[in-house]
Amino acid sequence: MIRSIYKSMNQVKSLLKIGESNLTEDISTNTQTLVVPTGLHYMSDVLYDLPKGVFIDKQVCGVGGTTLAIKSNTNYVIAVHRKLLVENKYIQHPNTLIEVKGGVTVEDITRELQNGKNKIITTYDGLKKVSEALSVLGVLESYHLLVDEVQNVIREGGDFRDEVCNYLLENSCNFASVSYLTATSTERKYLPEQIKDIPYLKIEWEDSVNIKVNQKHIKGDLTQAITSIALDHLDNPDKGEAYFFFNSVRGILPVIKNLVKLRIVTEKDIKIICAEGEDNEKLLKSVGAWKPERPLEQDKDGNIVLNNKQITFITKTCFEGVDYYSDNPTTYIVSDARNQKKHFVKTDIAIDIRQIAGRFRTANPMSKQEVVLLWTGQYEGFGMTEQEYEQFVLDGIERAKNTIELTAQGKIDDSLGHLAKTSKYYTERDGVVVLNKLAYSNIMSEYRTQYEDFKVVVDNGKEIRSLDNRLNKLYDVDCFDL
Repeated sequence: MIRSIYKSMNQVKSLLKIGESNLTEDISTNTQTLVVPTGLHYMSDVLYDLPKGVFIDKQVCGVGGTTLAIKSNTNYVIAVHRKLLVENKYIQHPNTLIEVKGGVTVEDITRELQNGKNKIITTYDGLKKVSEALSVLGVLESYHLLVDEVQNVIREGGDFRDEVCNYLLENSCNFASVSYLTATSTERKYLPEQIKDIPYLKIEWEDSVNIKVNQKHIKGDLTQAITSIALDHLDNPDKGEAYFFFNSVRGILPVIKNLVKLRIVTEKDIKIICAEGEDNEKLLKSVGAWKPERPLEQDKDGNIVLNNKQITFITKTCFEGVDYYSDNPTTYIVSDARNQKKHFVKTDIAIDIRQIAGRFRTANPMSKQEVVLLWTGQYEGFGMTEQEYEQFVLDGIERAKNTIELTAQGKIDDSLGHLAKTSKYYTERDGVVVLNKLAYSNIMSEYRTQYEDFKVVVDNGKEIRSLDNRLNKLYDVDCFDL
């Protein structure tokens, strides 16, 4: 183990563009900390390439971690959690990347590899096809896997994609190496077993700024509140473009209906960014001529087109990793905890504050770290200490094991299918409801991520360091006026 730690540490040193004095090492925890001096805002200013076989906590979104991999000389497979993210990166680097998503075959991938491209960007689901194509050409062991937005392997693996996420974790060892990249770190002790002990690189930016969370507890009608804010931006363009982040398309529809009645708005005024598919298209058509759109588009000549509008609604499919460009954005995050069961959403959007706040590309990626959080209820376990909450989760896992076992024995008649849709402790595989192996990592990492994301809550100009005090401060104080 000590030998591998030193190997990792020396590797990072060899990739530095800045002085080694900025890098410190803690052998006892297998962790390195890289302090980026003021004036440097991108990972390409600091490193020649990403280190291999390392968990990289870059702390700030938009600092070009994925771009560094794309522009390096290394053979990379970059795995991301959403098709829209694949498209978003590909549209910016079409001459470099091989795009792998639904509909792309193993033969398509091998043909592009033979034509000279050496970078592949794929969804988590497409990783199996990529591995097959590289194996066919006998080059799998010369490719390095970069798992981008790795927090989603844990979150979605503990929510609705456990089979895909477990496959990724269990087969990453087939590549020359695997690195994990995130700006939303997970407490190391809550990482899945497969990646818990790998070397850890934490990047701290001297120019980073706290994310200011202006929040409002919506005790009345959430739809009316959001409608009011949207109208304010429509009537006063000088207030900037409004970007509303929702967990689901269904939460957007009532707001659209209100705006259509009050201002006769159309798709020319409002942009809706969500996953393509028959269900979403049908839902959007029910309120007008809207259809799923993209953050970035291309004209007939292949040039990038922003097509920004005064009001933009964005769903979970485009939170992490996707680039948005706006000179004057205002970000609103809608945490509708009261309706989570209704929309079958297990994970509160509030844990994505750091990711969402850092999505807009400006000259300085450290800027625009400000959001408005509109929330309707508190998350499960609110008010518990970390130790109490962990025991609460472990008890939940034991209850789930017992429920599955007793149901299989016919001793109780429980609706396991419903539990698989609404509880993180259960998942369905091949038509059978089983215990979700990633549930513990998922739930506990979310608890810790809320702590990290809300580190910017301040009291009298000083950052609050107690976990309980931070969360109480967040939920008890209204500092955004409708």
